[in-house]
Amino acid sequence: MSDNAIKLTREDLYRRMWDTPASRLAKEFGISDVTLGKLCRKFGIPKPYPGYWNQIAAGLIIVADALRVDRLRREEESRRRKEAEQRKYEEESKRQALDPQVTSWIRSEDLRAYLVACEKALIDRVGGLTADSPESRWLRWAYDYADQRDPFKNGDLEKAIKDAQTLETDSYHDFF
Repeated sequence: MSDNAIKLTREDLYRRMWDTPASRLAKEFGISDVTLGKLCRKFGIPKPYPGYWNQIAAGLIIVADALRVDRLRREEESRRRKEAEQRKYEEESKRQALDPQVTSWIRSEDLRAYLVACEKALIDRVGGLTADSPESRWLRWAYDYADQRDPFKNGDLEKAIKDAQTLETDSYHDFF
């Protein structure tokens, strides 16, 4: 056998005969069409019928249409995936805005509870508080500080709602 000999099983040759036109396959093997035909007869390999490759070429139109439909399907999947990512981003943004507000509200409520206990202890200790006593001034300052931390009183709640609406509106315009 020569150095440039091609080794194929019957199954390989069968597959190649139905995947590639005989003239191209014969050139690839370095033999004539006639020799290729004789090899196929010798090993019982049926050759594509006349017009087979024309039908395949006509089928390319069908394949191209199928590719277009597949491209449209992939584009729709991509759009849906982007929408899902956007919803996930919006949800995470809302959570990130909410968590600090909850922390601030809990802190302000804890401060108020502490201040109530302080006021009670001061009243018990000194027997009452006057409006301009240092204890009363400190308590007013402390209650004001608690109000500043409270999202219900400092405007953070309204700002978060407005930001969430803006986020949703901007997202809507990004997609349409």
